[in-house]
Amino acid sequence: MPASIAAVWLERLSQCPLPRVRPGTLPDTVNAAVQQLTTALDGDHPDTAAVRQVAVELVESGADDPAVLARSLPILRALAEAAGHGAADRVDAITGAFGEGFCAAVVEAAEERSEGLEAAFRTASLAIAIGDPDGRIHEVNPAFERLTGYRAADLRGTLGHLLVPAEEQEEVQQQIRAAHQTGLYTSVGPMPQADGTVIWSAWTAVPTVSKSGKHHYMIGFGEDITERHNATEALKWQALHDPLTSLANRRHLLEHLEETAAAAGSLDPAAVCAVDLDGFKPVNDSHGHLIGDQLLIRVAQRMQEAVADTGCFLARVGGDEFVAVVSPPTGVARVQHILSGLQAALGEPFRIADLVIDITASVGAVLGPLRGRDPTALLDAADQALYEAKTHGTNQLVLRRFTADGDLSTGPWLR
Repeated sequence: MPASIAAVWLERLSQCPLPRVRPGTLPDTVNAAVQQLTTALDGDHPDTAAVRQVAVELVESGADDPAVLARSLPILRALAEAAGHGAADRVDAITGAFGEGFCAAVVEAAEERSEGLEAAFRTASLAIAIGDPDGRIHEVNPAFERLTGYRAADLRGTLGHLLVPAEEQEEVQQQIRAAHQTGLYTSVGPMPQADGTVIWSAWTAVPTVSKSGKHHYMIGFGEDITERHNATEALKWQALHDPLTSLANRRHLLEHLEETAAAAGSLDPAAVCAVDLDGFKPVNDSHGHLIGDQLLIRVAQRMQEAVADTGCFLARVGGDEFVAVVSPPTGVARVQHILSGLQAALGEPFRIADLVIDITASVGAVLGPLRGRDPTALLDAADQALYEAKTHGTNQLVLRRFTADGDLSTGPWLR
């Protein structure tokens, strides 16, 4: 009899949703429960405490769905009748003890899980916010308070998108609402904290629904990525700049020429100017590379000061080779004025350590529309102009003009 009852009970419980029951363990659990109940019901008076304990152990095995109780009570009645306790009061006492134990264990298990979830929420390193579908905050964890600089009490009831810069709030609000269709909202960017400090943060928000399906929420997760962002930006800067002078490097120069050419009008002239120091090698050979490096740093500083108000783009492309790009639209007079100013600034003596160093600069430039021009070809043409300048001595300036459809290698020289 107990074996057949166990089989029926197992079949009934197998139809219940039991995600917390370990796979393959339910048959043993049911057989053990039937044996314990058989023992508890043996005798003149049923051991209701033992019956209650069977229900507790059933819940502890993971069989805690309310359907388990409903499908177990007929089994309890069958066992009671088989043990000679079919009287109504006996059956009520047995099923009552089982139901009491089951419910008490379910409540205790729920409390344990709730406490575990609360502990995870409270101690998580990620900032977590729980809100309504519109992003109105219900609750935040301590990590969220640390990230934003606001207290939980001040955040409850506020809309989460108000934490981003004012100019982005409307767009973020629309994206959060759209997340109910897309299933996800993500953002990375600057965020002002309560004290005005601006940090970089990464956010993810997902819409979710309660188990009952009655309540809808928006759960947000955030983290401070300021250090990661700064490290990334530093790497980007290093990839585009000369480490000695902090001027743009050749890669950055080529990108700038491409962007300038793409943005310029088809007939807007610009100038690409190659600058080479006269007499740098003797300085390097006589005084060593440390002095040579210091000289290059000072040269870069003077060049930046000389073109500070002109919008020129400066780059170092080699040992003592520099390039200046005069943005479009420009003309011969303006280019000559800028380059003459550069030469004059570099012609003043440099005082490094206890040395006074005199150098000059030769300049070769090409002037014309950049649209459609290959950046490398432009630099080669500027180098040709520089070579022409050096054939005439030191501290020389040669400018070659070209037209929109003209060959870079031809055109009048202007000295």
